[in-house]
Amino acid sequence: DEALQEQLHEPEGSFKKYFEYTTDIYSIAAPVFLYKEIKIFSWKAVKMLFQFRKLDAFRTMHESNKAHFTNPKTVQLFDRYATYTGSSPYKAPATLNIIPHVEHAYGGWLPKNGIHAIPEAMARVARENDVDIQLNSSVDSIVKEGKKVTGVKIGGEKHQCDIVVANSDVKATYHSLLGDRDSKMAKRYEQLEPSSSGLVFYWGMDCAFPEFSINNILFSDNYQEEFHELFESMHVPSKPTVYINITSKLIPTDAPRGCENWFVLVNAPCNVGQDWEAEIKKARNSVLEKIKETIGEDVSGHIMHEHLLSPVDIQRLTGSSQGSLYGISSNSRTAAFKRQSNNSKRYKNLYFAGGSAHPGGGIPMVTLSGKICSRLIMEDHS
Repeated sequence: DEALQEQLHEPEGSFKKYFEYTTDIYSIAAPVFLYKEIKIFSWKAVKMLFQFRKLDAFRTMHESNKAHFTNPKTVQLFDRYATYTGSSPYKAPATLNIIPHVEHAYGGWLPKNGIHAIPEAMARVARENDVDIQLNSSVDSIVKEGKKVTGVKIGGEKHQCDIVVANSDVKATYHSLLGDRDSKMAKRYEQLEPSSSGLVFYWGMDCAFPEFSINNILFSDNYQEEFHELFESMHVPSKPTVYINITSKLIPTDAPRGCENWFVLVNAPCNVGQDWEAEIKKARNSVLEKIKETIGEDVSGHIMHEHLLSPVDIQRLTGSSQGSLYGISSNSRTAAFKRQSNNSKRYKNLYFAGGSAHPGGGIPMVTLSGKICSRLIMEDHS
């Protein structure tokens, strides 16, 4: 709080008051929305209704942040948390100010050996418990008899299953794996607004840049226009906010001696058939321009290796519908209630986990969806 106060010069006590407000949202909402399947008529949900005002659901994140702070840069800093759900702070409910509480209270963590160490650890524990993991096995379809799921089909061969957990994109699961476009949930996902996507430049730099730290955010000058372009014009913002992560600042072996590994991310719209070659070229030039504006140096000549990840790549590699990062956006007050529940209400023995199901996207939320799903399975089949 002191560091924020020193840099942003808000009235004394502003940050303390703000984090007390976000803590209230967390303490009320987390037990109902994050750690368990949503049950509207549960005792915890009923208790939450008596404190509904504190959830701040009728303001947008931007409206709330603007009411808490006087410096537009502070407002923009906290508005950014909407992107953690692939949403706009000008549309998403202020209830999502739960996110800065989590980051402020629990911190951000870098696993040893990188993010991929998390699924590796999970796989190790699974194998220790006699789980047979079949890699590179694309599922053709989920097999069902009426409204009961009985297995999966891989390479034309049916595998009998008592329980199927789909952690694939929910919309794709209904359409492609279940062949279902007519059920209530399938039609709902057809109509819901997808979350934003991302455009990532992986740059191997031939020297170090002391101007940057591990995590760096270069904010755009017109944040509202950036989100208008993302969700209304459906283009990569002409002057995007740029996030640069350089893990070699902390772990020198992540890059050759004297070099750096840059993960450069800008928000992008989901894939609706844009001219991505033109979008990527425009975005790359905008990113380089923003970096030069920030540190006074053109870094393009220092890029010795480049790899790209676009919304089209995300769609192709992950099966995410339209390359959206979080399934559906949270650009409405009711978005949390419209996500796919972790147990199917239509198909017996079918469960959902992953970023497009409850409670949402991002590694912590996806992990929670798996925990909720496993608990439901144990309750249903004990």
